[in-house]
Formats: sequence, structure tokens, C-alpha cells
Amino acid sequence: MAVRQSAAQQAPAVTAISPARQALTRVAQNFSVNLAPFPEEQQALAFRADATQAVTAGITSAETHRTAQMIYRDGKRLKRGIEEHWSKVKRWLLARGDEIRTIEEMDLDVVQPGLSGLDTAIQAYEAADRERIRREQERQRLEQERIAQVAREKELADMEKQALAAEGQSDQLSDRERTFVQRVYTALGVNRESERWLNSTAKACGFTQDNYGVRLMHTGKITAAIEGMRQAQALRDQATAVAEKPLEVTKVEVQSNTAKVSGIRTVTTWTGECVDFDLFIDTFIVYIEREALGRGAISEGFVDVTRDLFRELVMPNTVGGNKKARALHADMDRIPGWRHIKRVTKGG
Repeated sequence: MAVRQSAAQQAPAVTAISPARQALTRVAQNFSVNLAPFPEEQQALAFRADATQAVTAGITSAETHRTAQMIYRDGKRLKRGIEEHWSKVKRWLLARGDEIRTIEEMDLDVVQPGLSGLDTAIQAYEAADRERIRREQERQRLEQERIAQVAREKELADMEKQALAAEGQSDQLSDRERTFVQRVYTALGVNRESERWLNSTAKACGFTQDNYGVRLMHTGKITAAIEGMRQAQALRDQATAVAEKPLEVTKVEVQSNTAKVSGIRTVTTWTGECVDFDLFIDTFIVYIEREALGRGAISEGFVDVTRDLFRELVMPNTVGGNKKARALHADMDRIPGWRHIKRVTKGG
């Protein structure tokens, strides 16, 4: 399949002259400046020789003093002339630089709106795709949880059915036997080992025969009923543990609909902005004052003076704030008077 070319690659050669090209042509036509040396260069060289000689010989009389002042006056005149000569050159260069920057902006105005529009559209599409993925993952997660919950409820129902079946061992017992089984099952193990306790429990359940509790404990249906109650309790304990266990859901991966293009990447920048300088300075000063006052380094009367002076001398450090924002990200907002700025753009 042939690779689709961009509109810029497909466009035919343009014969019309763009405004930027016209402006650049005008600049080129005027791109001339006299870069000759300072016209009084020879006088300047002569001044240097005279000044060197005067300084070396020294000022020893009124005559030499007058001569030195005359040389100094000529040097000041030469200095003003040099500064004026090169100021004209620098002003010309600055003016050409301004013109070239204007032309650069004209060229950028052709491309920048398209870049800005594409960046906004791409970011919006990618954000929408991330939101689609999030919603689909959430939907599938909820569906898996629903299925897992149905399976758990079935498992718990099966356990309860088994527990009821185990308890059914007591259906063949009389009311007195069922009461005896219940008391024996719920009693502490040490009591269940006591024949005296078994016999007294049997009498409390309505059995009048002597040693009947021991005889009941040797009866198959009694021991089966006690074991059934134990199994039922074990099943219900297991069901409680299953009910409290978190549902196991497999993480769902939804395919993204975004494309990858070589040379294009998403760039996230973090910068810091001082939105309340007074709050930031006051917080910092309070800390400094507390520490200094605690050490006795300053007096109470010195506080107001240092506060005003500190506020006049200190300005927000944008470079430092941006560095902090890159390290702290959203936590930058925890610094009093500052906030973070997050920008996501496409880079290439």
C-alpha cells in the first residue's frame, strides 16, 4: 500500500511570491552598512602613544599637567566619536534583526495555526480514547465481578445445603435426644469427657435412667448427629471465610485506537507559578523569624525592619520554581503561594 503523502508534499510548485519573501527581498536590498573602521583611527593611535608617554614620564610641572589635560581632552573626544560610530552600526543591525524576526513570525504564522489545531485535535482524540478504555475496562471489571458474585453465591448456597444435610442426621432423633445432642455439641470438651456430666445432662433432657448419658454417647445415631453438627459448623465457618474473601477479577486490557508515528511523542511539562508572593514570603519569613528568635539571633524590634527589607530584595525565582515543579508535580501546590502548571503537547 502506498504511503499517503501530506498536502505539503503533494502541493505543486508555487509561483506566487509570499509576503514573507517580499519582505525579505526588501531587507536584502537595504542590507548594506558601512563597516569601515573608525575614521579617526590614526588620531586614536597617536593618542595612545601620547597618553602612554605622558603616563610614563609623569606629571612633574604645570606645563606637563597642562599637556596631560589636553591629551585627556582629545582622548575623551575620540572615545565619544568611537562610541557614536559603532552605535550607528549596532542600531542598524538591531533594526535588521527586528525586520528578520518579523519575517520569521510571518513564516511561522503559516504553520503555527495548523500545528496548534492539530495538537488540540490529537490531544482531544487521545483523551477521548483513554476515557473510552477506562469506561470499557470498568464495564468489563463490573461484569466480571457480577459473574464472580453469582458463582460465590452458588458456592455459598451449596455449602449451606451441605450443612443442612449434615444437620439432617438429627431428624431421626426424638426431641429429648436432639436436645441432648445440642447440649453435648455446644459444651466444652472437658465436660464431654465427664461421665457424670453426660449423665446429668441426659437427666436434664428428660431421661430418667441411670448412666443414660454414657449409653446415649455409645449410640450410633447420637454420635452421627453430633458429627453432623460439627460438619455443618465447619461448612458454615468455611462459607463465612469465602464470603469475606475479596472477589478475584482478572485485569482487563482494552486495545487502544491510537496510532504511533515515528518522530511524534507526547511531551508533558511541569512549571511552577508564584500566584501569591506575599503569602510565600510571609510563610518563609515566619519560619526564619521563629528559628532566629529561638536562637536569640535577632530581637523582636528587628523583625518588622527585616520583613520589609526582605520583601524588597527578594523576587520569585521562576527557574527555581520550574525546577521544583518538575520534581514535585502536583505537590508543588503544597508550597504556600505557588501552584503547578501541567502542559501536555505533541513533540516531534
